[in-house]
Amino acid sequence: MKRFVPLFAVTAVITCVTTTRAAIITVNTEDNTDFSAGKTNLVTAINSLHDGDTISFNVPGTAGQVHYLQTPPNGYPIITNNGVTIDGYSQPGASPNSNPIHAPNNARIKICIDSRNGNGTDMGKIESLGPPGDKGLAILTAPAVDPNKNDTSLCDPSNSDCGGPPCIKGLSFARDYTHSCANWHVSGCWIAVDPADGQIKYLADGTTVAAPAIAIAAYRHRDASSSNPVYPQPGIIGVAAGSSNPRAEFNVIINGYGFDSEGLNYRISGNFWGVLPDGMTSADFSVLNGGAQLGDGFVEIGRDVSNTVIGTDGDGINDADEGNVFGGFAKGGAVMINLYSTPQTNIVIAGNTFGVAVDGVTRFTNTAAVVDGFNSQATAQFGSDFDGLSDAVEGNVVFNNNPFATVFPDPAAAAEPRLLALSPGSRVSFRGNKLVNNDLAPFSYADGSGSRLDSFTNYAAPFMSTNADIIPILSTNSTFPRLTGTCAVGVAPYTNIIIDVYQLDPEGWENGKLFGLSELITPDGVTNGFPQGRKYL
Repeated sequence: MKRFVPLFAVTAVITCVTTTRAAIITVNTEDNTDFSAGKTNLVTAINSLHDGDTISFNVPGTAGQVHYLQTPPNGYPIITNNGVTIDGYSQPGASPNSNPIHAPNNARIKICIDSRNGNGTDMGKIESLGPPGDKGLAILTAPAVDPNKNDTSLCDPSNSDCGGPPCIKGLSFARDYTHSCANWHVSGCWIAVDPADGQIKYLADGTTVAAPAIAIAAYRHRDASSSNPVYPQPGIIGVAAGSSNPRAEFNVIINGYGFDSEGLNYRISGNFWGVLPDGMTSADFSVLNGGAQLGDGFVEIGRDVSNTVIGTDGDGINDADEGNVFGGFAKGGAVMINLYSTPQTNIVIAGNTFGVAVDGVTRFTNTAAVVDGFNSQATAQFGSDFDGLSDAVEGNVVFNNNPFATVFPDPAAAAEPRLLALSPGSRVSFRGNKLVNNDLAPFSYADGSGSRLDSFTNYAAPFMSTNADIIPILSTNSTFPRLTGTCAVGVAPYTNIIIDVYQLDPEGWENGKLFGLSELITPDGVTNGFPQGRKYL
């Protein structure tokens, strides 16, 4: 990653664990070229850091003014200190968000890191970054830079998997074998949003969005033989576990490639992904800038995805404020959440909203798969665990394939859409979710694409009886509101079966019929649609 080139609303706090002192360094000028007596710009502040220090802001100006800190010609110094906090909310007039996650983000951000001038930090020789925390910042980034090749521990900007050259990140966390870069935290920031009006901004050409190719990056470090990887983990984007003020930690991240990472123990909670601060507008990077800045997805985690939380952790503390709101992708190959490599154990994806605005009604244009990459070793919870704690908020809300007639003008000739991608052997709990106009969940078994019927059979085989009927049978005397019946009576070893009951989503059912999949046609010629639960009962 060559350049730190974002429009980044500074209210973020970068924090580390090790604290040996606690000095406060106050930035009092937005001019990063002013090193005169009595002036402290952000460059000077970073160069003055020691472990445990805080950078605060008190830049003079008119009431309510947003201060745009233009990135200097060689970029900002790389931070290698631990326990550092960059607090944009310290600027007079700034205040963090106080609204719940399903409401507009009302943060007032007054410090903006603005790299639309094309300047940035060359990461080519960096081997480690200290784990900082950002809070209350806005970042405006320009992707028009001629980058150098990065160190092998980082992303090669010539690699299109990096978001395409130039591979510019808004924030990057890196480590080596000496510096762990652990416990970083990005909270209360707006990335690629102008804090003055809450809108995305463009470069002089009027087309290129002022956004980094990747908003936040965290990559592994390996030795000279490309072995013994270590990761900059754990890390938090948004709300920390047990936060005393969770709503102040919400981020707004407007990128086609939001979090690109390798590693485990990441927590991603309480963020707008591709949704403007009003909570009602999706910034669709499959359309913006001709799709040139569209990455693999809003969240991509690889190598070791274990112990990842995306959304609500279900511990009974702040659970209603820990979900993420994901915007939409009208076209392109991006997915909402992209996971790859092994291991993938103890993954929780809960309490999130996909493809619908914060009012729960307004739909975004959305055709993307929600999760791609649950492999054969995955153990994951998608939705509620129904342990009696925060069950009502743990379910995910997924609106997809909208507008249907535009996305599938001829469903019978199209491959059916996908909600999740699971490999045989994965163990995924899929309960308590609200699904509207998706395909079959949790796994599409139709042969219309990629011989999925075989994959589904292999996936489901360990849970199926091969010699007796385990299909639930409703009793004829069931009386509203209770359903009675039997399931797998006398069939070993099915001694403890849970059956969740949902109200059918009529859109998914009717639209699913239009695909005419042979697996959904009954022996008497009736064509079924895609059954899914619009409401958990």
